[in-house]
Amino acid sequence: MSIRLIPTISYTARDTVWRFGRGAIRTKLPRMLIRSPATSLKMTKSLLGSFVLALCLHGNFATACTVFEFMQSEIPLNSTEIPNTFRVELVEMMIKARTWPDTEIRGVVQPRAYRNEKNPKTLLEQRGASLKRYLLQLGVKEENVWMEPLVLDEREARNAKGKPDIHQLNVTLYPICEGSCARLCNDPRVTPVSKAIK
Repeated sequence: MSIRLIPTISYTARDTVWRFGRGAIRTKLPRMLIRSPATSLKMTKSLLGSFVLALCLHGNFATACTVFEFMQSEIPLNSTEIPNTFRVELVEMMIKARTWPDTEIRGVVQPRAYRNEKNPKTLLEQRGASLKRYLLQLGVKEENVWMEPLVLDEREARNAKGKPDIHQLNVTLYPICEGSCARLCNDPRVTPVSKAIK
């Protein structure tokens, strides 16, 4: 029994859907979630902690099925405009999310601002407000929208190779289930982001 972890992946364990059985875990997450080594280490520890918690609670090896939709966009510095391409992709994300059976949709808005932009805190507020407003227009309930703003320092504004990587607009959609979302793992209408290795 083994757990395969990819140390350069930034992972949010908050909405992980757990199934129980045999196998090893290989988490396949979008390339755009890759972050700096320091952030990756923290997130890897968080992921490992989730596995340990599941094992303690259930006494069996836990296999995970993670369901979400994610997108991000880079816009010109000091801009608060949401590009039309981003709006179109967000609509497509919502269409996919609406196929999740018997769920509500949680929208996590993650506006970013580079510290060298003009008035980064103001930019954060404006970008976040625009993204939230658009999610509400698409049908996400206001109480289901979470805001996670962040001003990026010099290190956070670069990828693992040290190149500038500033994506100011980030939105993730998660399912909200009554009780457990484990049933989504075997539902043919749902395509999980992560799957167990048999």
